[in-house]
Amino acid sequence: MRVEIDKIHKDSYSKLADDVNKKSKSFKSKDYKASLSYESLLLNKDISVEKKKKALIERLHKLIIKTFSIDLSKIKSEKKILEVLKHNIRVLRKIVDKLKDINYYLEESFLAELGLIKRSLNINKNKSPERLIENAKFSLSKQYLCKLEHTTYKLIEKIILFDKKLLKGYKSKEEKIIAKEKVVIKDINNVLKKQSELFNHLEAKLPPPSKIKPLLLKKKIFNQWIPVVLTLMTACNSEYRKEEMIFEKLKKNKKIKQIINKKISSLEKEKAGLIGIKQERVMGRAKLGGLENELRIMFHDFNAVKNL
Repeated sequence: MRVEIDKIHKDSYSKLADDVNKKSKSFKSKDYKASLSYESLLLNKDISVEKKKKALIERLHKLIIKTFSIDLSKIKSEKKILEVLKHNIRVLRKIVDKLKDINYYLEESFLAELGLIKRSLNINKNKSPERLIENAKFSLSKQYLCKLEHTTYKLIEKIILFDKKLLKGYKSKEEKIIAKEKVVIKDINNVLKKQSELFNHLEAKLPPPSKIKPLLLKKKIFNQWIPVVLTLMTACNSEYRKEEMIFEKLKKNKKIKQIINKKISSLEKEKAGLIGIKQERVMGRAKLGGLENELRIMFHDFNAVKNL
């Protein structure tokens, strides 16, 4: 059976495997430490959405490598490893959650502002952005899931930490590399939706601290759990690279570039100001009609921005 893999994705899983191998070779229990200084990035609004997302993706990648490149044979204190694991996974979940907020804004507000998707007037007033993105009706295609399964196979094959007996559980597939996959502006919505679905799956594979038990460090469980986490990180990286390529195309338009480069704090002020103007217009009109819908959309947009 053959599976089509674009070069962006192949490069992503190859780099990640190299990063894990490098980290795991130098693994020492005493050097396995909790991640610090992450809150400032999560809370930073003196930055554009694009730059914040880039920084978060990079932090997510590095922390996943740091957290899961564990050589089980070199563990001296299981208790210490579990304490650090709990802390780092808590941080990873916060980063993923913030990335989901950013994607919600990009999918539901930003693309509509650029005219790349049609704005729906049927905004559900009772659902927060977090709940809407959780309930998004988008699923990964069978072809894409096949690509993820193949990625898991290749990661187990390449990464020195994993027991190669695990490969028996996967069907070996022939890779057909698509050297030059076309990435066009109209693909941006699907790219973001794939990312959001991948973020949901990744979050599901990062258990809450209360669920992190010594059992997770047993060889059999660890060898089944971590390849899937790394597969999802690989896919997030490759889809994000496609997003970057599309943003590079978008920024060729000066007006769009200005919108992209706006700081989150400026976006908040702008959205709040527009709501104030619209409210005044609504109060001054006997027939609300479309104005009421517009006001609801503006509140929706503001809620999306304030979570960034």
